[in-house]
Parts: sequence; structure tokens; C-alpha cells
Amino acid sequence: MPLQLSKSALDARPIEGLVLSLGGAEGSISLTDLEGRVIVLFVFGIDCGNCRHLARSLSNFRLNYLAEVAFIGVCVRSDCAAELVRFREETEAEFPLTHCRSRELCQSVGIPQGTWLFYPSLIFIDCQQRMRGFVVGGDEFFENAETNLRAILCELGRELYEPAGDGVEVRA
Repeated sequence: MPLQLSKSALDARPIEGLVLSLGGAEGSISLTDLEGRVIVLFVFGIDCGNCRHLARSLSNFRLNYLAEVAFIGVCVRSDCAAELVRFREETEAEFPLTHCRSRELCQSVGIPQGTWLFYPSLIFIDCQQRMRGFVVGGDEFFENAETNLRAILCELGRELYEPAGDGVEVRA
């Protein structure tokens, strides 16, 4: 059963100033620079076997959504910055990998402070920069991750468009 996304603007507030360091020569990325796109944050552990498997799957899966969806890998372990290059090489991850403390990530995207992010986790941010849902490692969502992820991205993608009389109007 796919994750039920929050529809209420009261439940979802815009992200506040989260800048993720991509390390090395890659610089950094501000999630607010991606406004107008759906963002999938993939929270992973450097030594997590399930994370490695999911990173490979996400790399292939994201090719279908390059224009509409930004996939970003986030390690929330404080000492993982130096290991991101190795993780990218071993998993062939073809999306940005970054690191951030879990407290900063939770505060910025609106996940309750008491929620610990287990590996792997996915955080879904809509095109208006609001956290709309998340799944945490061990959830049954991951048993059929590709199908469930496709359903969520279709739902969030549909929200980009509103019927406008004789055509489709983009909402941004």
C-alpha cells in the first residue's frame, strides 16, 4: 500500500533554509533552488546494505523523471562526508549525494523532532517546497518500492497541473 500523502497545507509548511553540502568540488545545493520540482530525499547510511541496493534502484528509476523530480541522497551521520565518494562508486549513484545532521534535516522539512530517521528513508517534498510525506526504513513501502514510488511521484506530479477550461495550466 503506497504512502498516503498529506493534502492539507496546514500539515505541510515550506522548507526553511536547508542547504546541503555536496562536499568536495561539487559545492552545495539549496532545496529552495529546486522550487517548482518535486524533491525526493533519500536518507541513507554509508554501510547499510538496503541503502546500497535502493541507491542503485533509484539511479535507474530517476531517469524517467529527470525533468520533474530531483533525487538527492542525504547521509545524516556526522562523519560520512569523506565516505560519500566511495558510496557513489560502489552503488553507481547518479544523483547528488550529500550529508546533513538529522536534527537539521528534520527541522527544515518539518518532520517531528522525536522522529529518528532509520535507513533507508525517503522524504517527499512537493513543487511548492512542502514536505508531504516520508517513509522510514523497515516500512512495508520498501517491499515494492518502485511501484509505490511511481504512485507517489504520479500523485505529486499531477498536482503541478490544474485543468483550465480547454487545456492544462501549470501551477508553480
